[in-house]
Amino acid sequence: KSLKQCFENAQIQGYEKGELLISTNASSKRSRYKVYHGFSTYENNHGPKDDGNSLRQRKCTTSIPGKDLEFVSKAIPEILYFAELAEDFSGMEIFCLDILRQSSSGNDGGKEALFGWHVDNEGERRNVCLSVIFLLTPHKTSMQIRGFQEFVYQGAGAGVAFVSKMVHRSCYAEDSTMKIAFFLTGKFKSWAKRTQMTCLCGLIDLPTLKNEWVEQNWIQC
Repeated sequence: KSLKQCFENAQIQGYEKGELLISTNASSKRSRYKVYHGFSTYENNHGPKDDGNSLRQRKCTTSIPGKDLEFVSKAIPEILYFAELAEDFSGMEIFCLDILRQSSSGNDGGKEALFGWHVDNEGERRNVCLSVIFLLTPHKTSMQIRGFQEFVYQGAGAGVAFVSKMVHRSCYAEDSTMKIAFFLTGKFKSWAKRTQMTCLCGLIDLPTLKNEWVEQNWIQC
């Protein structure tokens, strides 16, 4: 709710391109605020390939640098819970995060926030090693890692984690679907010493650790 309120506050303040307005009380007399924008240059998306594709994409995506996570979490404390879950599980650091408002129909969300086959460690994110995505809303949505069956998120709070260089795609999203994606860098410190893996929620046992297993397997919960 607090995340949606920040988007609504941006509209109230006159921002018309899907911006996220984060405002916190720096003191009793003044407040600090930052405005976060979406990206508009990723053409490998489900939207119509017309002149309006980039603008629509900007309205349904939001990018936040990892260094701003503490500031953002002051206004949206729920984000910190998901961020800490991803960091504690992997032993890595969050480089950046995206908020995606998706819709396969293009209503209340965008087709442009759904992506074709791609990898996450490209361009400015070339050093990203792990991608962790959580569903924030109770809507039907799915994605797929190449070589694996389509993964359907099992309700709000469900998540998926995979090595960022694995080829994957968005499949489907109901109207009003919202997700948060964390992109982490570093070494897989906490994984190396385990002989038995568990998923992010700790409830599902995965196969016994094998050499280079992380290159062929992914984690879902």
